[in-house]
Amino acid sequence: MKLNVLVLFFVLVIPMLGHALDVSVVPDSQVIKLNESAAFDITLQSDAANPEFVDVFTPDVIWDVRLSESPSVLPGTPKKLRLFLRPLYVPPGIYGIPLYFRIQHLNQEVKKTVFLEVQSLFPPSLEYLPAIGVKPALAAQIDPRTPVVLSVALDNKNRRSGNVTIKVRSKLLNKDMISYLGPLEQKTVTVPVPLDSRSSPQKDVLRVTLLAEDSTGEAYQFDAEPIEYSVITYEDLVQTRKHAGAFLKSVETFVLKNNGNALLTSSFKDTPGLLGLFTSYGPRGVRESGAHRWEFSLAPNQEFVIVKTISYRGLLVLIILIVLAIIAYYMFRSPIVVQKRAQILATREGGISELKIIVAVTNRSGGRVKDMLIMDLVPRLALLEREAEVGSPIPAKVLRNETKGTLLKWTLGELDMGEQRIIRYRIKSKLSIIEGLTLPPVVAHFFVRGTERTTKSHSAEISLRSK
Repeated sequence: MKLNVLVLFFVLVIPMLGHALDVSVVPDSQVIKLNESAAFDITLQSDAANPEFVDVFTPDVIWDVRLSESPSVLPGTPKKLRLFLRPLYVPPGIYGIPLYFRIQHLNQEVKKTVFLEVQSLFPPSLEYLPAIGVKPALAAQIDPRTPVVLSVALDNKNRRSGNVTIKVRSKLLNKDMISYLGPLEQKTVTVPVPLDSRSSPQKDVLRVTLLAEDSTGEAYQFDAEPIEYSVITYEDLVQTRKHAGAFLKSVETFVLKNNGNALLTSSFKDTPGLLGLFTSYGPRGVRESGAHRWEFSLAPNQEFVIVKTISYRGLLVLIILIVLAIIAYYMFRSPIVVQKRAQILATREGGISELKIIVAVTNRSGGRVKDMLIMDLVPRLALLEREAEVGSPIPAKVLRNETKGTLLKWTLGELDMGEQRIIRYRIKSKLSIIEGLTLPPVVAHFFVRGTERTTKSHSAEISLRSK
């Protein structure tokens, strides 16, 4: 058992201990300007049995590391390439930069430190040049209805003091602010940034730049890393009502406004109740269950207007027309009412044989009616009884016609207001009337205020069923 463990150890571990990575960096220090890159000659060598890929990096994010070619090393063959270092966010100064060379699966890592002096782009002077670190902070999502507050962390890296200008720029945000920064001071500045509350939902990139001047008035610019943020979507439907009144009319205006920052789709419902007969809408909605409903889509800051009108003017016009009709009826109706009816007095062989005719003439006007003439026609199938009814006027004329029948005329003279005259007479049928009989209407001629007028009664119908 022990022998097997020893064999496994020598097979797996010993080869790993023998694989060494050698790294050479020349030179170990350089001097460059702020806008330049430093170049180093790198030699990589590994005694591994297979070709290996070497990761080259620095943990310091203020430097950009680039290689001239892929860092792949063949067994026993030195690999030469060039490494370039470029400063990103550093002020002038001397820096020690750690470089790491790693073969990942062999768990081998070599660290080399190179020194780099970064010089200003401007000639050296006896004073400190501005060197300021800028780090802004902003929420990833912004609600345009609330104030936008940007915090900017400032780090003065030398003993120079003075005012600095903070410039905030993006598609939506734009703000300049001046702040004082003391020697070696570190502080956070709060910058309120105005933003339109109706800004549409979108993604944006915020850039913050700091400007500082030296004693000669020359400006130095320090750019912070851009910040990505987005404006959120929100809905805000605002409803207002306006009332206006006129004679027998009420107008109510509903104004629905999209105060949000995106397209809004919604609906509105109104129930007129018992006033539905007098209510109208513009525009017209869809009627459902006694209510009116509208569906609409509004862009930001757009309005949808509904006008509700309750008008009783139509009802007033209808009432006036009814009153005028009643007045006209009473003005132009006949002042004389003539009514005719018949009563069965006797029957023969299952039919009607004798009738009594009753004619009622009434003056319903407010004045006197003169020269009243009443005419009635007895059908040719019937004969007039000569014997007059008690209390009934006697016909002034009786005219017989073999084709049409017998015409009766009564002259009643004058009828005072509200006076009524009753005319009665009897007729006998020549044959038994089985089905029934329709008697012609009575016609009345008279004068009212010197004008001749005519009116007539309804036809009188008689049958055994009505007896």
